[in-house]
Amino acid sequence: MDGLLVFFGILFLLYGIIMLCVYVFSEKGTVLDPIAVSWFGFLLNIPLALLAVGLIPYERPGYAVRGPAVIILLTGTLFYTLGLYAGKGTRMKNWFPRPAPTLSPAQVLFVFCLCTAAVVLSFSIRERYPPALMSVVLGLTSGSIGALSLISLLVVLTYRQRLLFKAFMLGVLGIMFFLTYRVYFSRRPLVSLFLAGVCFIYYFKLLDKGKLVKCLFWGFTFFVGFFLILLAGATRAERFYGYAEGVQKVFSSENIDEFIGGLAINYLVFEYTVHEIPVNAGYLYGKGLVPGFIFWIPRAIWPSKPISSGAVITRIWYNDPDPPSNVANLPFGELYMNFGWLGVTLGFFLVGKFVRGLNTYWIDNTGNVVLALAWFLVIPSFAAQWRGDFTSMFVQGLMSIIVFLGIAWFSGKLFVPKSMEPDRLTEMGTTETQEMDKQIL
Repeated sequence: MDGLLVFFGILFLLYGIIMLCVYVFSEKGTVLDPIAVSWFGFLLNIPLALLAVGLIPYERPGYAVRGPAVIILLTGTLFYTLGLYAGKGTRMKNWFPRPAPTLSPAQVLFVFCLCTAAVVLSFSIRERYPPALMSVVLGLTSGSIGALSLISLLVVLTYRQRLLFKAFMLGVLGIMFFLTYRVYFSRRPLVSLFLAGVCFIYYFKLLDKGKLVKCLFWGFTFFVGFFLILLAGATRAERFYGYAEGVQKVFSSENIDEFIGGLAINYLVFEYTVHEIPVNAGYLYGKGLVPGFIFWIPRAIWPSKPISSGAVITRIWYNDPDPPSNVANLPFGELYMNFGWLGVTLGFFLVGKFVRGLNTYWIDNTGNVVLALAWFLVIPSFAAQWRGDFTSMFVQGLMSIIVFLGIAWFSGKLFVPKSMEPDRLTEMGTTETQEMDKQIL
């Protein structure tokens, strides 16, 4: 047992719980607000990773960097907290667009037809994708599946009457669950779709209920969500490679060990980064973060496009230009390998400022059904930013909602409800949104 890592694992665990409670109780926030979700992600990926490595004798490189690695963790966490409480994010919230609070049936059908056509087309020609365009096409497919999932949830959970329409969209939702389960190797998309539904129910139906109801609801959610994580992990080799493993291994010790190992490896790679980058590889000076913003440019057009921080450290970790699998760095290591100590200090401070601005934007748009569904679907990817590799986490989350929000905005320009003025659609609170529901739905 590594006593130092166990001690700091417990310390970070207590700190994350305290900061989560400070936000929820002192600021009267909810567990679904971006700040709260961020602390949940911190708790899952930082202290548990430290405890896993400290308690289980994982094989790892023999570099004596444990002390410096822990100092980086402490410094980054401190500056992230300072960023969270350095202002209220009122200016930053104006950076984000404000979608219409809900979608009419005509808008839903428009999104449905457009995204269905995109999914059918992508699956029909998937064997003919040029390799360089694969990531772009798969991203659009992911976005279309995400959009179909969200409009299905919107109709099933918010529309009153229109029973045939709701039944049809419930069938579409079931198909999207199946496609998500079959198409994605990652566990997150399946869990994201499930979580989007339960979060919507909680936020709009149970927020004013008693503590017992909330505890039972989240207990059930945790159990089903953890089951889906284990199910996706146990069956993905069978689904993608044809191995005969199957559902019987869902609760096996091997499957659970793999899940825990997935947390532990992030710290091991982080510790490796702290030694390897400044000594042998050199800092990236931001190039490792660039792909997260230019993912939409195919490598066929830009062959020398930078690769992500995760891809860089994976090649170094395996000492192989074509590694057998990917490894992720903690965000502390990712910012360190890009900017050194400036990334650990100023970088985490700016991240905290961004999360505060996003939190203010979310609270300012309370009652917006479209925004709520998009946020709930992206929560796992947002929380998983604490796992590291900004590009893969950010792009997967962004692509799951960008098609939905983009087409929803465009459909709002084509199909404006006659009973509401266009400018008024973006300025309504919860009560006004409910009144609009009655008129439209």
